Amino acid sequence: MQKSYCFNEQNGIYPACEEMCRACSTVKPNINFENSPEDLINKPNHYHKGGIDVIGFAEQKFSKEELRGFYRINAIKYLTRYEMKGGVEDLDKTIFYVNKLKELEATA
Repeated sequence: MQKSYCFNEQNGIYPACEEMCRACSTVKPNINFENSPEDLINKPNHYHKGGIDVIGFAEQKFSKEELRGFYRINAIKYLTRYEMKGGVEDLDKTIFYVNKLKELEATA
């Protein structure tokens, strides 16, 4: 059986199921990111191993300043290597991180 997880900022990460989630006292669906159709730009499956969304986790745990650096360095990484490694896919990833940075800056 594939594990998935529920994240609760106060209590951490717990395995999720169709039962009452002990972290937040709500019923959580059993979400399996690993078997969903892969979106290599916005939600690559390898970033969701075990049902944990790494970017979503970072957005809940990191400060705005930390997220700003995370988004900027990833945009720079993908932009500077696209000709040698991922081509257009890396340009799409650059756009993804620039858009995440724009969304972050648009928030108060």
